[in-house]
Amino acid sequence: MSPSRNIMFTALDSMEDLPTMPSVIQQIQSVLSDDDASADKIAQIISEDPSLTSKILKVVNSAFYAARGSRISSVKLAVARLGLSEVNRICQLLSVIKTFSDFGLNIDHVLFWKHSLMCGMTARYLHQLAQLDSSQEDDVYVGGLLHDIGFLILDQYFPAPLREIGDAASGQGLSFAEAEQQIIQSDHGEIGSFVLEKWNLSPGVILAVSFHHKIDQCDPHYKNIALLVQAADAICAKEGVGGVFEHDSEYDSDAILEQIGLTSKWPEIETFVEKLRKESDSLLAV
Repeated sequence: MSPSRNIMFTALDSMEDLPTMPSVIQQIQSVLSDDDASADKIAQIISEDPSLTSKILKVVNSAFYAARGSRISSVKLAVARLGLSEVNRICQLLSVIKTFSDFGLNIDHVLFWKHSLMCGMTARYLHQLAQLDSSQEDDVYVGGLLHDIGFLILDQYFPAPLREIGDAASGQGLSFAEAEQQIIQSDHGEIGSFVLEKWNLSPGVILAVSFHHKIDQCDPHYKNIALLVQAADAICAKEGVGGVFEHDSEYDSDAILEQIGLTSKWPEIETFVEKLRKESDSLLAV
């Protein structure tokens, strides 16, 4: 018998080995919140972690970024070339992957992170196309990147209920979200947001992760962020890079694009996602 929602969250709250926010991200966020934030400060923080430095240089010299200029040989040059925000996003991706590398060992991590990366970058691209509030751009990206993190938490701490959810979804013809509610009275969005709240991430990220499968319940101020994440999720599934447990998206990507006024932009979106799909492997080959 699967644990009830209350039992599950009580157990999570008492666990001492829940993942914590990577220290390098905390340091970078602290610098970026300062009016005197500089490329030198960010580069210094990154350079103090040789492993992260090596991975960042591999990513910034990958096919996705290579068109921006000649080969980048230092973190300082990477920050100068790509900007503080873009390097911050790359650090977030690499640090989060490292943090969760031992979580959810029954999950295909290659597929999981490919879908997560594509959702983050696609959600951000949709946000730019829709010309929405620029102050929410990072929340849109991080929300997309982390929207399915609850699956790793479920698989790490509650693998039996997760298998039961999968069986119910396939055996009863339910969507995965419906099966989650039936079995654990919660879902991976709420579970993921529980961990991210402990990381003190912004409300926009936390609510986007929590409500990307139930937009109508999201705080109206952050609804657009959750909707963009849901749209990116559906588009990535449509383009053949669905989530590990959501092979067929339950959402109509065309209908979502209509809600955010981007129906006419589908050709551009499709081109972007196809390019990202082809090059995402090089971004994750670290």
